[in-house]
Amino acid sequence: MAEFAGFPEIGALSLLYYRSGGSLDCSVPPRLALKALGGNAAELDSTRILSQELTTSSGCGCGQELCGSILCHFPIDLNNATLKGVVSAMDAVEGHFDSTSGRMRSSDIPTAASILELLSKQAKLTGRKKSADRPDSCPPSQHNIPNLLPGDVFAKLRFWEGSAGAQCPSGRFSTHGDEARCRTRPLSPLLQILLLKHLYVAPIGGAFLHLSCEAVAHISAAMPLSSKLGRSMAKDFKSHWAYFVLIRAVVLGERVKVHRRGAVPYHVPVWDIVHGLDNRKFAHGKSPCHISGVPSVNDVNFLTDSFVDQLCIVVKACSSYGLADASNQFECSQLPVVIPSLPKKLSILEPAPLFVLGDSHVLSIAWQTIRIRQVDSALEKISYRLAVPFPSTGIKAWHTRRCTRFFTYYNLRSCLGRLPVKSKTVVLSAGEIDVREGIGGKLLEGYYGNCDDAVRNTVRMYVKAVAFLAEEFDKQILLLPVAPHAYRSEKNGKSTGRALRRVRTELWNDVLREVCRVPMCDEEKKSGNLQRVFLLDYEKELRAKDDSSPVGYVLNKFYNADFTHTNSAMLSRLEDSVHRSGCDFRLL
Repeated sequence: MAEFAGFPEIGALSLLYYRSGGSLDCSVPPRLALKALGGNAAELDSTRILSQELTTSSGCGCGQELCGSILCHFPIDLNNATLKGVVSAMDAVEGHFDSTSGRMRSSDIPTAASILELLSKQAKLTGRKKSADRPDSCPPSQHNIPNLLPGDVFAKLRFWEGSAGAQCPSGRFSTHGDEARCRTRPLSPLLQILLLKHLYVAPIGGAFLHLSCEAVAHISAAMPLSSKLGRSMAKDFKSHWAYFVLIRAVVLGERVKVHRRGAVPYHVPVWDIVHGLDNRKFAHGKSPCHISGVPSVNDVNFLTDSFVDQLCIVVKACSSYGLADASNQFECSQLPVVIPSLPKKLSILEPAPLFVLGDSHVLSIAWQTIRIRQVDSALEKISYRLAVPFPSTGIKAWHTRRCTRFFTYYNLRSCLGRLPVKSKTVVLSAGEIDVREGIGGKLLEGYYGNCDDAVRNTVRMYVKAVAFLAEEFDKQILLLPVAPHAYRSEKNGKSTGRALRRVRTELWNDVLREVCRVPMCDEEKKSGNLQRVFLLDYEKELRAKDDSSPVGYVLNKFYNADFTHTNSAMLSRLEDSVHRSGCDFRLL
């Protein structure tokens, strides 16, 4: 529910709190009860509130009986000792990886390629029949994934580990709430990957981003994709496991030899970016790890609050006002609810955040640095933006319409509502799910002449709906196309469905180009309306010829992350499309 309300960091903190031995107090704060039901706070209790019957609901659309009758909130305050222990550990993560005063140096941290090599060796060893039959068949110590968060200080954060005694920090913390000394709870594989997702997509970055990268390596070792557990997870929790596979792909990347990285499109693993191992050349021919004194690309610096300060602001708001209304309690022009707090090595260029909203495809470019090229009077200006993910899981293009009564629409609106007022441009991704599962079949009978008509209508309604959202939230929205599907073998019996999706995807992108290319009419211009929606048209540049495909092409293998999503190797294509999109660079 925290994720649906647009606060994935609250979901992550709740799971870490639970893992640290904390218990939830689900009584509803009086101010929330008053807003939901009206009346005197002294006369209301949680029993009466939960049993109250309401005839109308303005909930998220999840279908739960009490949806909308009670405002969801974070039932823990910052005086709770266990929660303070978790927040303190998060603060220690920030200092642990500090390039100047921290204990971890870049030279001590393995690269993403090294992690993949260790995972490969572990898989080979544990996959042998002889070792698999032995109860003590653990990988040799030299093949273990290194622990970058060692010691008792970080014990409560290593959620991929089993149950172990862990002492909650005391001293300067109050013992109000849970006992200061507690035992950690083990998290199931499903809760581990859910927590990993919330950490990675939380738009405040910082220690959450560090912890998610560390978790990817260890969870990958504990749950190999081809293992019995991995196959079971893929079968029983298909969508959750798919999200883990995608995050693993973008964080660790693929093993590409160093001398080939300049010759072929190369996805820079987020692991290397976060840990200062990214050797790409940016401004003045220097890598981001060695640039100093580079001015901010924006007049206003977004990176003002520390990670812990920002996290505490969010916790206080969600605990007091409820998840649905927390973002409305701030003057966003003075104190934005979303301020990405980043590791120093990642923010050395001081890039302003460019929030990327929508379906899971936003993770393809998450936490990457986007180069913005603008030519003005024959003078080329280069600036940088940081792609900050803020996904609305499962959203379809069809869900963006105002009449939608489904949680994904409310989730998207919540995400847009949390963005800083001064963040005038966002990127939106939607449509792939529509093409994959939402268009076609018997439901079309009696509504459209054929499926092509449904595709065209959906695209037009999508662009129109996004224009309404752009005007309502005062944003310029850059739309991502639907990427081509990667090559897949026809042996598994799904070739017919994939062939149809390839055709629908091509039609979708063609109509999207057509609709977004239509100029504003004279009446719209006279009324003062601004064009707010633009297409980043790079899809054709991702294609690779394939005669077996019904459209004659598939996704270029260098841009493939997990056969459904692209990786950030396509970033240069996206950067070029921004330049020619016609968007207002003053808002970017």
